[in-house]
Amino acid sequence: MSAQHHFGPGDQWDRDLYARERVLNSAIIAADISRGWEEYLEIFDAFYADDVEVTADTETGPIRGKDRIRSLLFNFLAPLHVMVEIGGLAIHVRESPIHGDAADETHSAWSVNLIGCPAGRARLTGAPSEGGPTRA
Repeated sequence: MSAQHHFGPGDQWDRDLYARERVLNSAIIAADISRGWEEYLEIFDAFYADDVEVTADTETGPIRGKDRIRSLLFNFLAPLHVMVEIGGLAIHVRESPIHGDAADETHSAWSVNLIGCPAGRARLTGAPSEGGPTRA
């Protein structure tokens, strides 16, 4: 079974940042790593600009550019897909909205539960204000 998402830029999204974030978050939650990593990369390509910049705890400075970030995402997602397909790992992704200081500003706190066989469990959590994911 394969799910296909078709995302494209549109003027209506430019009018409502909050609605775009809800669509983005819904797409991330609906994607299934057991089907492959491609869904996540399609979402990234559709929602982020070519000059996107991110920071990570493991890097010395910001990472700039869609190509560099896409490569990092692939290196993170591909092993997860293999662990799900071959190792029986279960992954559950959750998003919780965080309201910003401005009326139209929102952020998201994400948690990812990795549940292995027989009963191993790790939980990753992170929020923009916390500086990224942490293991709990």
